Amino acid sequence: MKDRSSLFWAIILIALGTIFLLENLDLMDFSFSRLWKFWPLILIYLGIKTVSGESKQASMITTVLGLVLLGWLIAEGLRTGKTTSNGEEEEEETTDESFFEDGDGSVQLERNATLTPETTNPVLKFDLNRAEGSFKLKEGDDDRIACQAEGNSATISMEEPGDSSQTYTIQGNTSGSSGENDAAIALAPNKAWAVDGRLGYSESKLNFSKLKLRNLKLDLLRGDNNLTLGASATDTLDVLINSENASVNLKVPSDVKTRVSVEQVNGNQSIEKFEALSKQGGQELFETKPKPSNRRFINIRIQGEVKNLRMSVY
Repeated sequence: MKDRSSLFWAIILIALGTIFLLENLDLMDFSFSRLWKFWPLILIYLGIKTVSGESKQASMITTVLGLVLLGWLIAEGLRTGKTTSNGEEEEEETTDESFFEDGDGSVQLERNATLTPETTNPVLKFDLNRAEGSFKLKEGDDDRIACQAEGNSATISMEEPGDSSQTYTIQGNTSGSSGENDAAIALAPNKAWAVDGRLGYSESKLNFSKLKLRNLKLDLLRGDNNLTLGASATDTLDVLINSENASVNLKVPSDVKTRVSVEQVNGNQSIEKFEALSKQGGQELFETKPKPSNRRFINIRIQGEVKNLRMSVY
């Protein structure tokens, strides 16, 4: 009887260890938050085991019952569907209407939402400065601006512009598991965007390679930030990066002349295909040499302390 009980708990430990390992290796999507709702079943099982006694037959029955229960719980944890507040099953993929409007006029997102800018020159302001986890910004597939909160703890809200405003304001929190795509913003590639953003401790990937920018301002706080620039909406694109010991990986197009001024780098610095110029006002200057026929120019200022800096050309 003791051997059967030991075997039962050994199987549980092996099963849980396997689930944790596959989850950490991103080979399994297991919802422990969903599984935790069924914890009272443990008490039920222990109660049945106590009532049934210590006979050989009762021990075998409770062991089989426990294994069946364990298999059912694992199957529940592997289910990708979500449940709503009334317990009904909800599809994992949401539609464009998966948001509701709050009293302050902002659009509060459950998982994602989209809006269509009516102007050709919209402004995007986003504030994720309290966030950890991961964040992506890239081009979309149509003429809309879209937000997605994919992580279990991620939240985003988007406020529509007023009658005379062209500004779309997004706030949120990307807190979640390491390596998870917690939150994302997709911008319409056929618009000329002005972007003003704040990021916290998140790992960010900001890909503007296929987006038209009028100007760009970023406040970065100690996170790892990958920034790729592309075509600008005007002949000159001004980029301002305020860093508080953030790591910056900057990529610029090879066919556009780019000048970068850097105030201070505390850690590693890797500069590829940039020419170092003489210092000006205590700041280091770097410049690329594009094709002479291209008149476009990108002017980048990196102010504050940078933890690690890498600059390259693609």
